[in-house]
Amino acid sequence: MRRSIQEKALEKLQWVETEAELLKAAQMISKETMIALDVETKMYSGELCLIQVGFASTIFLIDPLMIGYEAVTLHLNPIFSEPTRQILIHNASFERRILGQIGIQLSNVIDTLKLSREIRGKKIDGGH
Repeated sequence: MRRSIQEKALEKLQWVETEAELLKAAQMISKETMIALDVETKMYSGELCLIQVGFASTIFLIDPLMIGYEAVTLHLNPIFSEPTRQILIHNASFERRILGQIGIQLSNVIDTLKLSREIRGKKIDGGH
């Protein structure tokens, strides 16, 4: 029986909620030349509450509230600021602002929102 795309994706998910798990995740992420990145925030405060990092074999769901912002910055900033690694993000200005609040800088970003606007124009029905 064929597995659905969702089932295949779920097999790749790894929840990261301790500094030890983050260190292992960071070691894996640092070996990748291209990663996808997304963040989530609390609705009203805008506080960072989830970092999603994905590549071909793995999707990490990193919980900075459990781990602590200092440890997250310590382990992820060297990876995200490395200029030879490409980071794929939709609406990168949001990620830059949120991650910048805890001291993480992004380098070599490919912003899919910007690319979509270049291809389809700034205003399209349904958005980007």
